[in-house]
Amino acid sequence: MATEEPIVPDWLLKAPHTPVFKVRDTVNKYGRYSKVTKTITAIPGQI
Repeated sequence: MATEEPIVPDWLLKAPHTPVFKVRDTVNKYGRYSKVTKTITAIPGQI
């Protein structure tokens, strides 16, 4: 299976400040939250 590159809009790559969202994911289908957070926003230069 081929690895796909993330799709990032041009405005995000050119933005001087991009928001960073840290969220808590669920551990299983019953909705128990994980103790660690995930960062879900692409940061320009680290793509």
